[in-house]
Order: sequence, then structure tokens, then C-alpha cells
Amino acid sequence: MIDYLTSYQFGFYAPDTHKEPEPEIIGRLLDAFKGKGFIPTTGRELEIVTEPSLRSKTRLELQMISPDQEWNLAFERHRLLLKKQNVPGTEMGSADDFRKETEEVFRLLLDAVPFSGTRLSFASKGLLSEMSPEKLAEVNKRIFNSIPFYAQNLAHQWTTRNVARVDVSIGERTETLNVITDINRVQGTIQRDGEPVPFDRIEIAFDINTYQENTDQRFGVGDIGFFLKVAVEKSKEILKEIEKHLNE
Repeated sequence: MIDYLTSYQFGFYAPDTHKEPEPEIIGRLLDAFKGKGFIPTTGRELEIVTEPSLRSKTRLELQMISPDQEWNLAFERHRLLLKKQNVPGTEMGSADDFRKETEEVFRLLLDAVPFSGTRLSFASKGLLSEMSPEKLAEVNKRIFNSIPFYAQNLAHQWTTRNVARVDVSIGERTETLNVITDINRVQGTIQRDGEPVPFDRIEIAFDINTYQENTDQRFGVGDIGFFLKVAVEKSKEILKEIEKHLNE
């Protein structure tokens, strides 16, 4: 159903995940990821400072990236974020492919730089196949029960978000997940054969993460596979239901 995958990402939340881009830590990471070919770089991270007065400042954020920039591992302030983005000339692969690669990356990472996690998250984003203007309008009607103005003047951009909580098993524990689904009509460009091609499509985005009020440091490398398996299965289940609803 998804015609163009934009990105996958996995977040591992823990205290003090920000690491200064210093030789010692970079050396450990280069050694850990020598089989992956990841190279160190930096980005800019915004930090809010409250003393002596409220203000914002930026600091360098350590990142490890693949040479083609398809993969990016960022050491954010309270989160290790692994992202795979669509790069022309490469295959995004399935969510299960991403799950397996993520398990391997974090096994290497947490062996070299140990962290104990408080939350886990999985997110994905993609575009449905092209639709005619009439079909896009029909999707709008199926998603919304519009007020008279928008029933008479169809929206060319719109967004909807649903958030639910479900209890699942992750290893031997029961965890509460936030399951977030966005269905949007969006416009932009995608790369086709090296050229930007404009689009007007339906975008489906998932964000599935553990409940934010539980701040216990309880997640290790062994929990990542269990969590991602559940999160990927939930996203597939919802995607099938969306497809059925839009094609009724």
C-alpha cells in the first residue's frame, strides 16, 4: 500500500545520552562500527538554559552516519536516535529489515557505550500511491465529517492524528504503548531518476512509543528486538485497516 517510504527511525531514551565529539568516544565508536562503515560527524543541538536567565544556545551534537547519509545515529540530549531515510539509488527495505538492522546497530553501540533506557520508540513515514483528484476528495470524506464550509470547499491539505494506549508484552514485562497514527494529505517533491517530481498524495505516519510517565531505567539491548517486533506488527495491522477503510 505504501508506494514511497520516506523514513524509519528508532529512539532509545536514557539520561545523559549527549556525548561531546571528543577523540576518546569517537575512537570507541569507530572501532564498534568498523564493519558498518559509519563515520563521525556533528550537528547542531538546541539547548534551553535556565540559569542565570532563560535563554537558548546551541552545542555540537555527535552523530555517526553512513557515507551516503542513508543512516544517521545521533547522540541527542536524552535520546539515541537511529534514522534511515530514503536516498536516491538505494532500497529502503521493509520495516522488518529496519528492525533487524537496528538490533545489530544497538548491540554494537551499547556494548561500546553502555546506557540503560527509560523509553523506546519506533516511527515510520511513507506516501500512498498516486490518486486522482476525485479519489483524494473521496479519501477526505471518508476521514472527516466536514463542517459545511469544507464540504463545499474541499481542503487541498489536511491532517488527522489518533493516539491510543495499549498494553503489550515486551520480554517478561508488560508495557503501555502510545500508538499514534497520522493520515495527511501533503504536497512536495520526491526524487525520481535524479530529478525532483512534484506530488500530491496521502501520507501515513506512525509513532509507537512506550508510556512517557514511566521513567524507570529498565531497557537494555535485549528489549529492543521485542519492542520493535511489537511496534512493527502494530503498524502493519493499522495500515491494513486504513487500506480497507479507504477502499470500502
